[in-house]
Amino acid sequence: MDNPKAAKDILENPESVYGYSPNPNSESIGGYADAIDWTNSTEVAEATNHQRNLNRLEDYVNDADGLAREKNRNISKYGNANGPTAEFLFEKYDDEHFVVLLKRNSKNLFMDFGLCNFESEMEYWDMPTKLIDFMGEKTFLFSNEIDKSELKDEIERFIAHNEI
Repeated sequence: MDNPKAAKDILENPESVYGYSPNPNSESIGGYADAIDWTNSTEVAEATNHQRNLNRLEDYVNDADGLAREKNRNISKYGNANGPTAEFLFEKYDDEHFVVLLKRNSKNLFMDFGLCNFESEMEYWDMPTKLIDFMGEKTFLFSNEIDKSELKDEIERFIAHNEI
């Protein structure tokens, strides 16, 4: 693993949804190692979605009016005051696809990817994708038939080649 800080907290696990699982010996995230089955995409999606909703609501911890607006928006948009449920998102995005959420230091990551023709390049490598909005984040949607390890390698190559 290239990142020594991450190596202390995670273990490579090709069976897990993300290819990594929390290290049970990690001081910071070890408690999550047995919290869910990291190989079960439904459990991981539900836990991730729940945490995402909590994080968004915590933005309003000192703003009762803002919290009320956010909860009203969530009820209107998702039918749930806390935000979209995993079931809501599964209905919106079928189980034949998965999303890749990219986080980099670039302020214009998706502009960079667009200018470098990421979607065209993935199509060339027989890994078609499209940019979507997923849970308030820009992500790329891929078919579950794509080998995730090969996709990870290809994305890393794309980033390195284009100096993104």
